[in-house]
Amino acid sequence: MSIIVCVEQRYGIGKNGKIPWNIPTDMKYFRKVTIGSGHNVVIMGRKTWESLSKRPLQGRINIILSKNSDLEDHLQSFDNVHHVRSKLDCLNMISAMVGVEDVFVIGGAEVFNEFDENCDKLF
Repeated sequence: MSIIVCVEQRYGIGKNGKIPWNIPTDMKYFRKVTIGSGHNVVIMGRKTWESLSKRPLQGRINIILSKNSDLEDHLQSFDNVHHVRSKLDCLNMISAMVGVEDVFVIGGAEVFNEFDENCDKLF
């Protein structure tokens, strides 16, 4: 399991629910790494999901970690998008998946803090 994050000079990762910069090469790198060569998972919190305009990252299994049950109705309309309410539920879901190659924690700060002890690589 890995963390992938882009930070500014003061270690900020977002502002007002958005990424505060637009660097196309950075976005291409993020896509290349998180899609990889196969069956990869991205884990994110509700705010990160909302910052993606509530649309899944294509080519990856998206897991949204949130205690907010209102997400479930919206997420049912997407393939490869799952909602879990706890870290343990997330880890159990991933361990039950067949063929997962890599797992990336993509944010936000609360989710990074929740999974930091499970991650052995930082991008």
